Amino acid sequence: MLLSASWAGIAPASPRSDFRPSDPSDPQYRWEGLDGAVRDAASRGLTVALSVTQAPTWAEGAGRPADAPAGTWRPSSSAFGAFAAAIARRYSGTTVDASGATLPRVRNWQAWGEPNLSVRLGPQWMRQGSRLQPASPAIYRSLLNAFYGGVKGVHADNQVITAGTAPYGDPRPGGARMMPALFVRTLLCVGAGRRPRPQPCSGPAHFDALAHDPYSVWLEEAFYVLWRQGVDTITWYNVRDQAPIPDYGSTYQSGVYLRDGTPKPSARAYRFPLVLERARKGVRVWGMSPASGVVSIQRRKGRRWVGAARFRGRAGATFFKTLRLPRKVTARAVISGQSSLSFTLR
Repeated sequence: MLLSASWAGIAPASPRSDFRPSDPSDPQYRWEGLDGAVRDAASRGLTVALSVTQAPTWAEGAGRPADAPAGTWRPSSSAFGAFAAAIARRYSGTTVDASGATLPRVRNWQAWGEPNLSVRLGPQWMRQGSRLQPASPAIYRSLLNAFYGGVKGVHADNQVITAGTAPYGDPRPGGARMMPALFVRTLLCVGAGRRPRPQPCSGPAHFDALAHDPYSVWLEEAFYVLWRQGVDTITWYNVRDQAPIPDYGSTYQSGVYLRDGTPKPSARAYRFPLVLERARKGVRVWGMSPASGVVSIQRRKGRRWVGAARFRGRAGATFFKTLRLPRKVTARAVISGQSSLSFTLR
């Protein structure tokens, strides 16, 4: 479960001279809200990942434009690294809170969010001579590396995840949104093309996992493509739609559940994904079982569903089989009374 941790919300608004930024026990830090969220998620058996964003104003660079949101303008990488160390120590599995309980260990850490948007990180561009060049990737690389050092300095086996990029960018330089592919290439210091070559860079980005938000593709197929490429964890932002305050256009309605908890069709795909793919001999069937037991693959025959294969599945585990199915087929998976959405090969 991905939880958001606001650096600005936890750190003091105006730190005193005796503030110790890398020490989570400093009384100027305000951990109570995040402690409760982490404790609640862990008590429900969820694996927590913390996404740390938004700098306090004292950690921003000088000259923030009036239209740039607070917490986004040239954040100090050294201050971010100190906070990374503090928050990683807070959730190292050894911290005892005010009630006398030990806080859960958090192993997964994400540095920032959507850094290709000017509302999240700025400036996005800088002028060099007569041309505009990307600025935010280098700013973010410095933040990411400082975050990596702070988090890894607490536990070497902590996992650092890059910020997921927003899905769209402006077609021309100078806009408020940088194309995600351009941002990632510049961050990683590689050129364009199918076989990108290294480009001059001040230093490599340090991380364990590259976050990618698979927008504009079907949810199940995105999961399958990522799985084939070695991805083992996917987080969804948000699982439930936000309240439309002040309106729908300015809030996130990307959940698999409506605001009142009513599941969308995508909720079933999220819980029980199924993908079919033609193979040289037969059809590959990939999915993830929501329960342990016997998985039944069924194909549509007229108005009926008929059995095609059965095998054992384990809750939360993927399955990948090559079955003798027609080249054109509609199939579904069923386990313990739960059914996936049907998937059609035409």
